[in-house]
Amino acid sequence: MSLFLLVSGTLAWATHMSGGEIYWECIGPDQYRIRLIVYRDCAGIAVDPSYNLVLTSPCGDRNLTVFHSGPTELSQLCDLELPNSTCNGGTLPGIQQYTYTGTITLEPCDSWRISWTNIYRNNAIVNLTNPGTRHMYIESVLNSAAAPCNDSPTFTNTAIPYVCLGYPISYSYGSIDAEGDSLSYSLIGARMIDGTPIPYVPPYTPAQPIPGITLNPVTGLMNFTLNTAGNWVVAVQVTEYDANGNVIGIIMRDMQFVAYPCANIPPDAATGTVTNLTG
Repeated sequence: MSLFLLVSGTLAWATHMSGGEIYWECIGPDQYRIRLIVYRDCAGIAVDPSYNLVLTSPCGDRNLTVFHSGPTELSQLCDLELPNSTCNGGTLPGIQQYTYTGTITLEPCDSWRISWTNIYRNNAIVNLTNPGTRHMYIESVLNSAAAPCNDSPTFTNTAIPYVCLGYPISYSYGSIDAEGDSLSYSLIGARMIDGTPIPYVPPYTPAQPIPGITLNPVTGLMNFTLNTAGNWVVAVQVTEYDANGNVIGIIMRDMQFVAYPCANIPPDAATGTVTNLTG
């Protein structure tokens, strides 16, 4: 059974980027591989073959051009229906992930801020004002002075999940850290060009982008129920601490939950990235 059977319609409004995050990996003394992850709705505009990342710090500024080698499809469809997604010329909702990479030399510094800005956000967004005119901005912060040759945390679970209206949803951010450092989770506001906060449509706020949403700061487990159809932006920050309690890294994920009426009754909560959704 495909997602098309679960929702009352397809993604007719999607025209722009759906989300993203930035990671780093130490590959040698002062050498880092930077990864920009971009999520694209396949019914929307194409991504560029390369993007420019801006790195700022008290120690100086840098620019890095990153390139992708091709997309990975993340569509929440059964295997038999994947050929019918919008990523493959069909009509069923489809999502692609693009991974852009580049390498750079960074001297030890307590706050390398790595950022990416792109135009524009998805017009179907419900909780941000004038979303189709807002840039998308994501960033990560690397402390290479306190933690030389440290890798960033990474998210392991799928971004851009489709959820059913009126049913409780549990979503785990599933972050892991290669060095076993402590991680904490927090809701933050979505941002536009230069990291400027985007105004939210009242009564939504950065801390309550979805009514009644909760995020466990230790486990990264998020719970909510959506009663309005559309695309809901949720931005989450993960802060990485060393054994002495020093902040040595920050990553964020800007993503969307796409809510639609379901034609069938979702199952009870089960293990996995998103519960109460079949596909």
